[in-house]
Amino acid sequence: MISQAYWMRYDNGKPCSQLAFNIACAAILLCLLSMVANSAFAHEIRPAIVNMQAQGTTLTVRLETNVEAWMAEIGEEHENTQDAPESQQYNLLRALPSDDFVKAFLPRADAFTKDIIVNVDGQRLQLTYQTLSEAYQPELDLASDSTVILTGQLPQ
Repeated sequence: MISQAYWMRYDNGKPCSQLAFNIACAAILLCLLSMVANSAFAHEIRPAIVNMQAQGTTLTVRLETNVEAWMAEIGEEHENTQDAPESQQYNLLRALPSDDFVKAFLPRADAFTKDIIVNVDGQRLQLTYQTLSEAYQPELDLASDSTVILTGQLPQ
């Protein structure tokens, strides 16, 4: 679900077409349906929250999602992470302190980035991983937030 979207303008002042913007939003939503997100309940699976902002020719994509579930390969077919066969791996990832979790994620950051598809004017935008931040939650019965920031260069 996109909670905020900004009308994208290029440096030359020309707005991108509304259709291109809608297509980019739809592409993000479709991709994120296959991902899991941060939830009010620690093990419940919900869609991710995506914020996109264009500044100049740079598009910044901010995803708030359950990265542990993605890393454990728990898909949307599960309503609860504890119902998945991969729940043990998920619980191990959840138990990691933030710095260790980020270190575990870094080797897979490119794969995560490739799972996010943004099309602008019919062309796929090449996204680059920037950061992952997680609010460490030592209590495993409470939800843990992860935010991934990706950037891409808009066509001129």
